[in-house]
Amino acid sequence: TRQLVRQAMVYIHSHYTENLTRDDIATQIGLSADYLTDCFRQELGITPITYLRRYRIRQACELLKNTDQSITHIAMNVGFSESSHFSHTFRREMGVSPRAYRLNNQH
Repeated sequence: TRQLVRQAMVYIHSHYTENLTRDDIATQIGLSADYLTDCFRQELGITPITYLRRYRIRQACELLKNTDQSITHIAMNVGFSESSHFSHTFRREMGVSPRAYRLNNQH
């Protein structure tokens, strides 16, 4: 399962900006969506979609720290289709809004 999860992670890392579903990831690795989720839960304790969401937020954190791109632009660049959904998800994962994160992490 570790190898399968690693393959899925590589795929997520190179396609996170796209509109990915659990089925898309599973198909790419040659698994059923349910088996993929079981593998992720066994290896990481989270679902593939939770992993994808957290990866997108990590990428957004880097962009917020290191670029002057608008928050809406960053949301689109990391695979969110709406900036309001991005802001809500970001706040849930990071405990602060994207704007507050940027203000607190500028060099």
